[in-house]
Amino acid sequence: MKIGIITMGHSPRPDLIAQFKINKNEHSIVEKGALDDLKREEITANGSIPVITRLNDGKPIEVDKEFLDKMVQKAVLTLEKENVESILVLCSTPFNSLKSKVPLFLPSKIIPALIASISNMPKKMDLVCPVKGQEKILKEKWEKKGFTPYVVVLPPWSPDNLAEITPILKSSPGEWVILDCMGFTSMDAKKLSNKIGKMVFSSSTIFLNSVAGFF
Repeated sequence: MKIGIITMGHSPRPDLIAQFKINKNEHSIVEKGALDDLKREEITANGSIPVITRLNDGKPIEVDKEFLDKMVQKAVLTLEKENVESILVLCSTPFNSLKSKVPLFLPSKIIPALIASISNMPKKMDLVCPVKGQEKILKEKWEKKGFTPYVVVLPPWSPDNLAEITPILKSSPGEWVILDCMGFTSMDAKKLSNKIGKMVFSSSTIFLNSVAGFF
């Protein structure tokens, strides 16, 4: 099977693709970055809702979500022309307006639904949001599944910053934590869990491990 993967910045993103454990002898991956055709200065950064991602220089950038919506849809169309049979969108921000002719796997729908299906999962949770200005839409997607999120903002790709939110999460009424950005890793989750004594989940780990079971 030919599987399309869309990352939010520039491709390739080996740090994310490496977590997608599928049989490479049976499946092939076509990776497309939503911003592949653009230079940093051509990217619209100002908007009411920012999304954080990385470009091919390794540096992060905040992108206007409305602008990114159009670029992700364009990436979907590009992958369809390359005859992929399924598409994964590697961003936990909701992209509810996307249209696709093939099965479309969205973390914003799959991860909350999967965790909500766990019996006796506590409803009070800590939500680590990757960028200020995105709190509302991330909080709403969890509230729709019956959870009560307590939001803390922390960008990914800065593991030393985990120390900044440790005391906040220790004292928070949330009973478990979701690192709600694909830029956070399973190692980030383990380190934070050891520090605060709560279950900590990485969105990238949950999404890519669970979706791999379909292929």
